[in-house]
Amino acid sequence: MGFADFRAALSSDTSLEWTIEPEEGAISKSEETEFILRFKPSTPGVSEGYLIVETEDWKKTWKVIGNT
Repeated sequence: MGFADFRAALSSDTSLEWTIEPEEGAISKSEETEFILRFKPSTPGVSEGYLIVETEDWKKTWKVIGNT
């Protein structure tokens, strides 16, 4: 009925200053899915990484940039 299981993660080279929730669940074609991406910097400066959300059929990647 238009649902797909997903997995959300940050790439292995992304700093531990970043977190994503939820890490897994179901995505519907007809409903919005909310992700919470948090950046909690431990030192001043710029931090970059990649958020990856994938299902069995597709994979999307976004570059994330945090700055203090």
